[in-house]
Amino acid sequence: MCELFGVSSNESIKAEYLLKEFFSKAKMHPDGWGVAWYSDEKLAGMVKEPVPANRSKLPGFFAERIESKLIIAHIRKKSRGSHLSYVNTHPFVRRLWGKDLVFAHNGDVPHVKKDPKYKLKTFFPAGETDSEHAFCYMLESLSASQKEGLKELAEEIWKYAEDVGSLGKFNFLLSDGEYLLAYMNRERTLHYLLNPVSLKKNLNDEKREKLKASVISTEKLTDENWIQMQPRTLYIFRDGELVFKVKLE
Repeated sequence: MCELFGVSSNESIKAEYLLKEFFSKAKMHPDGWGVAWYSDEKLAGMVKEPVPANRSKLPGFFAERIESKLIIAHIRKKSRGSHLSYVNTHPFVRRLWGKDLVFAHNGDVPHVKKDPKYKLKTFFPAGETDSEHAFCYMLESLSASQKEGLKELAEEIWKYAEDVGSLGKFNFLLSDGEYLLAYMNRERTLHYLLNPVSLKKNLNDEKREKLKASVISTEKLTDENWIQMQPRTLYIFRDGELVFKVKLE
């Protein structure tokens, strides 16, 4: 499958060490890599390639230079039927409500492209992955929603995740530039880390004291106290803190 990585913080920071650790796993996930980040204006920048991260100079180049409060990265091992190409490489970015939404998926939900229930009407994928189709379906669901508050919208996203997740493995990261959302439906393969020492190494004392940060990763990237996420639970992070979780029954 694939692996996911995300950072939420209250200050613009570099995640150079952790990003490089993440991209070093590309030998097992050789079919593409990508990273997206947000500027102060909540606009998403993105770079990705349909090549192994360990065979490209760009992952290290951008890991050293990206400075942001919110980062999402992905390394890909393609599912059946989806070719190696730029448009099939994660993350994906679409604009909704005047914001850039970034989405990256780990898993396989091929029937989302075949079932008439998930037929798209207004948002359409550029590539052929089930992941991007699922993202477009979520955008259509959200655009039609009348919910406005964060809690209500988070509950809508949880319901969407449960719906699509019934088709297979559906772990994902989603952001609008302010919030970072993480969901895992079946396997216990997502972890998060609060205030990692690895993000504070090169900061001055004042910034180190003020910094609050959370890191999400499919696999533990350091020997720090990573917390395993619970299945069928939507985690919402903002400014480096876990704001709340959603799990409806």
